Amino acid sequence: MGARRRDRVGGRVTARILIGDVREKLAEMPAESVHCVVTSPPYWGLRNYGIEGQLGMEPTPDRFVETLVKVFRDVRRALRKDGTLWLNIGDCYAGGGRGGNPDWSPFCKQATNR
Repeated sequence: MGARRRDRVGGRVTARILIGDVREKLAEMPAESVHCVVTSPPYWGLRNYGIEGQLGMEPTPDRFVETLVKVFRDVRRALRKDGTLWLNIGDCYAGGGRGGNPDWSPFCKQATNR
């Protein structure tokens, strides 16, 4: 999740990239302090990074959606009233997760999960 703000001293636009668990990072941010959030949350059941409690590894799709709703409620809290959220969610299962490539292709999107 990235936070973008206007620097009042020089009038420059600056960007901050925050790395870590979004739930922890959002908890550190004051309400209405963020101009813009750009994010692509993990898809449900697609990647296991081996981190306990990671997003996307909930036992059911319903539980995954519940988790995302909680996260985005906190995003809303952190966003300024004139803030924007850019959210990338795609259907990685529509093409079988291969991006049009055959199973044996080294360009298969899910090759890292095999």
